[in-house]
Amino acid sequence: MTENTLTAQPHHSIAHVRKLMETNHIHAIPIEGPRGDAAGIVSAKDLAADHKENSPVSRVMTERVYTIPTR
Repeated sequence: MTENTLTAQPHHSIAHVRKLMETNHIHAIPIEGPRGDAAGIVSAKDLAADHKENSPVSRVMTERVYTIPTR
């Protein structure tokens, strides 16, 4: 990933994350935890189902993510 990665937080709404993805022409966005760690990821497929727009993205994100340190 790049140094300037676009992320969202678990409390952000589904509508907010969907808008970020549409505006930036991306199909997935990492969800950042309280310590800046990877809390999850949301893909366009996760958002394809009918969800309440004001629901937190934490309801649809994939929580089991694995990261590889770069340093």
